[in-house]
Order: sequence, then structure tokens, then C-alpha cells
Amino acid sequence: MSEYVGVGVPAYRGVAYVAETLRCLEQQTHRNLDVLISVDGADEETAAVCTPFIKDSRFKMIVQPTRLGWARNLSWLMMRNECPFWYCQPQDDLIDPDYVSALLAHARANPQAAVTFCDIQCFGEMTAYIPQNSVLGSAATREIVLIVAHHPAVALRGLTRQDALQQTCGLRENEVEDFSSDTVWMASVARAGELHRVQRPLYRKRYHPDNVHKKWPLWPLQKRMKAWQVHCRDMFLEASQAEATLLDRRLMWGASVTRLVSASTASGYIPVSTFDMSARIAMLEGFLASLAPGDVTYAEATLDLPFDQIVDLSHALLGRRRPALLRSLWSLFRYAH
Repeated sequence: MSEYVGVGVPAYRGVAYVAETLRCLEQQTHRNLDVLISVDGADEETAAVCTPFIKDSRFKMIVQPTRLGWARNLSWLMMRNECPFWYCQPQDDLIDPDYVSALLAHARANPQAAVTFCDIQCFGEMTAYIPQNSVLGSAATREIVLIVAHHPAVALRGLTRQDALQQTCGLRENEVEDFSSDTVWMASVARAGELHRVQRPLYRKRYHPDNVHKKWPLWPLQKRMKAWQVHCRDMFLEASQAEATLLDRRLMWGASVTRLVSASTASGYIPVSTFDMSARIAMLEGFLASLAPGDVTYAEATLDLPFDQIVDLSHALLGRRRPALLRSLWSLFRYAH
């Protein structure tokens, strides 16, 4: 059995890199590919570089008449897949010839995996090795683990089952230039199944001056802080839609609040190690302020608590003393069953 695999190639100002990327797709040992290139914002120069590749019947291209932006362009591609599996191929990254075949073999053998991904070897302006552990267990467990321990969106570059892909409805956009929408997408897809790691560096990520994510750490501090607050909000809003008990959903809220000042996830963007209590509380207040009225209503229903109590307990979670933290956790979870 040799399923067709859909490949979405979001392209924009990619003249320097996109041809090399498309050649990697031509050279895949798994031949049954359905490649759709979406050239954003009427970028005719990039479209001209891509045009020779559509002589291959497996390749198609559309030029978006107006600028969608990186997140919406990627969502547009996701929602047009009709193959059993799909993956995102950024215009500037490269893959080994057996990338698709290796991930597909694992996905066939592990139907509980919504996404199968591999390790990333970086090249260009940065040489680093980026692994990401598998995310296993129940839907609620997967969501809590993602909130507590993950930020790089390695799994987005993996092979996603079509039913899981459709459940995500694309990337959740946000008001801070879609900061980390790719990470939030992992919380979306984790509702549908596990995230499985194949421990091979079959994917090569190119670092260059125009990488979208390279610009995020260079924003002014206030913008980075707002971006992280919005990101933690969105992680909760996606994760809490998973099948979960009330206890699980309250754990997700608590994990999202602590993620605000977690050195393991936030330190690449905000200097959490230097935060005093007033800075921690300011992060929390910005997080709470980012909730739209509908989000507040949703949080009250999801956590089965009035919002003023949610606010009080959230402040206690980031409070000065460990006993206050323990008391707030107990208050959140004692009535969960």
C-alpha cells in the first residue's frame, strides 16, 4: 500500500531557496506525492522560480492575489489537503530522500499517532540539533505535557493524519503577528492523537536573516511580553478543548499560568530569570487582560468557577510563598470530581 501524501509549500520571497527545496521533493523515494505550492501576496518572482516544477504532474501552484501572512497561508494549505497524510514543507528547509517514506512507515505502524515527526538538524547561520520528545498518553496528559515542557514546533514539520489535520481547522492566529501559532497548533493536533518522534535527523532547517521566528526575540521587551501572554492564553484555549475531566482542565489552566514565567519555555523570549514579584504579576495581569469576553465566559464554564475566583487563584499560583501556591492548587482541584 502506498498512500498519497499531501505536501503544502508556503512560499513568499523565496527566490533564493525555494528551488532547492522543491528538488528535495522531486527526489523523495516515496513517489506518491500531491504537492501544492501557495505563493503568497502575488509574489511573481517566487512564482517564476516555482513554475518549472509544475511540469511534474504531482506539483501544483497557486498565487494568492493578496498577502495572507505566514500563518493564514499555511492554514489555507492544510485545509485543502485530501490525502491520507499531509506535511508542511517550508520554502527554505530541506529533507533527506527517505524523509516521507520513513515517517509514513512509522505512521502506518502506529495508528494512535496524529503526527509523526523526526529530529531537526539546523544549518546556515546556526548549526544545532533540535529533538523533541514524543508526546504520549491520554488527550489531557498530552496537552498538559505540551504546556509544561514544549515550545519549539518540531511536530508541525511532521507527517499528520488527515482526520487529525482537519480537526485543527488550521493555525490559531493572534494579535501579535501570529507569534508561536505553530506551537499552539501542536496543542490543537494533540487533541486527536499522540505526537511520535522518529529519532533520525531527516529534516534540515535553514537559518537565515529572513526567518520569521528569528525576528521574535528581537522585538522590544514589551512586545515580547505581550506576545508570550497571548501565546499562553491560546495554549489554554486550544488544550482545554481536549477530552478531559474537570481536574484535567484546571491543571491545564494552572500549567498555562505558570508557563508565563517558566524558564524552560519562555526564557528564549523574555528574561524570566530576572523577574521580581511585580514583573511576574504584571505578566499574569497581561495574560488575564488578553482574554476576550467570550474567552472569560469559556474559562468560567470550562473550569466551573466564577472568573473573580479564577483570577484570585491565578495570583496565588504566582505568589511569593510556596504554601500559597499549594493552597491555590488545592483550591483549584479539590472540587474537580
